[in-house]
Amino acid sequence: MLKKLKKEKREQISSIAVMHDGKLLFGKRRDSGKWTLPGGHAEKDEVPSQTAVRELEEETGIEAKEKELEYLGNDNVVNEKGKKLRINCFLLETKEATTTKEDPDEENEGRWLYRDIKNGLPEDVANNLHAKKNVTLKLLGLQKSIKLKLYYNGENRKIFYN
Repeated sequence: MLKKLKKEKREQISSIAVMHDGKLLFGKRRDSGKWTLPGGHAEKDEVPSQTAVRELEEETGIEAKEKELEYLGNDNVVNEKGKKLRINCFLLETKEATTTKEDPDEENEGRWLYRDIKNGLPEDVANNLHAKKNVTLKLLGLQKSIKLKLYYNGENRKIFYN
């Protein structure tokens, strides 16, 4: 007998990779000292690109228009607290170095830094990410996916890890 599938409700998150001249913008969180990209939770009735634009300006002071964002994709994740999230990922490539302001949410240590990624993700960033399995970095090709097969109750279940 087939069971009716329930539609999963996932909290929507938008993450933005801001690139300039081979460098990617990162902030360091105040609460954990871990590196993160700009982004955050959607407000009521917001579409992912609207969330991305709003969060980018709130956190960094960088103003962008939705049409300037390149949609990279999304992925469903479960965070360390068991919360189901959908991470929507965007890229903003800037022609000029942008200035950034202190994070008014006080989530970051007060500054954002452009880090050179021409030779991959810097080791100090890679080893100290807020989200160890970062969907945006994976979609940019800066984190590898490792495919593992787990067998449970005779079923072959595929799980992907970054």
